[in-house]
Amino acid sequence: MLIHAANLLNHIFKNNLKQNRNMSNYICSVCGYTHEGNEAPKKCPVCKSPSSQFSLVEDKYDSEKKDAARADTDKGIKEQQVIEDIQYNDQKAVEVEEKANSVDSGVSVEDSLIKIAETKGISYAIKWYKENNKCDTYEAIEAVKSICSQHKVYCTLEDKKEILKFGNAKLQAVKWYQEKHNCGLKEAKDVVDAVLDMTNVSSVTDKENDDTYPLNNEGNDIDKGKSGKKSCLIVIGVIVLLFIIGLLVKNEGSEQNKESNPADSIACVDSLETELDIKSPEYVKKYLEETLNQAQDESIERVLTKYFSKDFIKLYNEVEEIDNRTLESGELGFWDFDFWTGGQDGELQSVKVLEIKDMVGNSASAIVQYLIKFGDYDESKVSKEFQLLFESDEWRIDDFDNYKWRFKDYIDSSVSQQVEISDTIFADSVAVAE
Repeated sequence: MLIHAANLLNHIFKNNLKQNRNMSNYICSVCGYTHEGNEAPKKCPVCKSPSSQFSLVEDKYDSEKKDAARADTDKGIKEQQVIEDIQYNDQKAVEVEEKANSVDSGVSVEDSLIKIAETKGISYAIKWYKENNKCDTYEAIEAVKSICSQHKVYCTLEDKKEILKFGNAKLQAVKWYQEKHNCGLKEAKDVVDAVLDMTNVSSVTDKENDDTYPLNNEGNDIDKGKSGKKSCLIVIGVIVLLFIIGLLVKNEGSEQNKESNPADSIACVDSLETELDIKSPEYVKKYLEETLNQAQDESIERVLTKYFSKDFIKLYNEVEEIDNRTLESGELGFWDFDFWTGGQDGELQSVKVLEIKDMVGNSASAIVQYLIKFGDYDESKVSKEFQLLFESDEWRIDDFDNYKWRFKDYIDSSVSQQVEISDTIFADSVAVAE
């Protein structure tokens, strides 16, 4: 009798405690930290995630009641699950049949995938490939990436037209693509670079094949196209002829000037194929200036391979691997700014090497001046210091803007964060076991 009374009092005490405290448990979806209070914290004390990453955890008393109710109706639930499974299988069979009927038997899987990528996007093409080939997500991504790169398809035709409308305003095109697709800065920049590189290489082919240049609906469209091409060829021929004549006249004038003023005929360095010593400040200055101006029109991956040191590339790849593993869709991670300027606004116009200094053995440093344009009228000159390293028989960029230090700090912070998360999860597991 006394034991029964004690249990009753304990139950009443627990219910009163639950009602008086009026507090709930919130768990962080990133690291697993549990917070007790009336609302979720503004920031996780472990992984610094915002309050949006916290979700409400059911109270254990309510959970016990739900478990009891669930046990009472277990038989009914199993029967309902069987019915739902039958309906689901029937629906999947209908969808498979519709997909089989929607794809023309005369069209290959590769052509169908390219058509889907150009109309609905790369992400939709990956899902389509995954469902039709019964493979995992990674295999689908690699296959779609390979096929699309072979056909030079990097986005939808609609996105391609919009990117080309920006012309030389590449930064604005990157921002537009990033906002539309809610993707990272690097992903948007890679797509814009790929589209611009493709159009620069084969602009004539694109104009002939792209549906942005429709023909008239009249019967003499072919004749008009032929006459237009002939006119264009004639105009181009005249321009080329005038250009050649101008070069001949210019060369004759320069030779006369050299003969009249032999003391002033100092050879100019027009390319890297010079007689300068490869480890001289003059060579390094010219090499770096040409390298930086050429790199603005190339993708970051290509620039890293051609112009940067092995140590820099290794740290860069580690940062990319961390972001690819930990970030969710739409998060920026390390790259929330432009690679070259280090900012989010402004367009880089030109690069000039002001000075080469501290040349010791296989290392040197350079002072480089950027000309950055903001809007239509505002311009700013910014100086940056580049560290160079002589590697693989050529000068390589080893660091600038303290990137290597920032890479290492980002990597160390990520490792520390993972250790803290693991310790917290382990501590919570021990507490639950006890």
